[in-house]
Amino acid sequence: MSLRTRPWNRVPQTIYSLSTTVDGTVNMNICTYVTPITMDPKRIIVGVYHGTKTWQNFKRTGEGLLQIIGEHQPHLVRALGKKTGLEYDKHRYLKKSVSYQKNLAYLTDCLGYIHLKVHTWIPESDHDIVVCDVVSWKNLREGTPLTTTYLKEHNIIR
Repeated sequence: MSLRTRPWNRVPQTIYSLSTTVDGTVNMNICTYVTPITMDPKRIIVGVYHGTKTWQNFKRTGEGLLQIIGEHQPHLVRALGKKTGLEYDKHRYLKKSVSYQKNLAYLTDCLGYIHLKVHTWIPESDHDIVVCDVVSWKNLREGTPLTTTYLKEHNIIR
């Protein structure tokens, strides 16, 4: 990796998708600013971009499913991360490839998901810091998580 690369961009980040549902309409967004923060109780921090449909839904409902995206799913980054749910119906695009855990949708092909409930919402500059309690989790399949390194190597992101 080039020495011109910013230090925080040198470390591969796992690609997640945060699924939120309001009034039966599903939205999913790509998240890379995600990290476990405590062990007991289990909490995870998610950076949620301001003004997005996911931001609106997550703030309104206080819950979502954080999905681990696999290397077999890089095509999702363009649809879920480079398009806004405010202008693009992600629910219609994804309808045939989702299942439900209670009222929350998840991609049937994802590696697994974590059911989150908002604990603390901290407003920040372009992404809010959302500290979440882990309600439950489920591994769905074996596989390698998609990372920012993979996306750079395949020219999906810069």
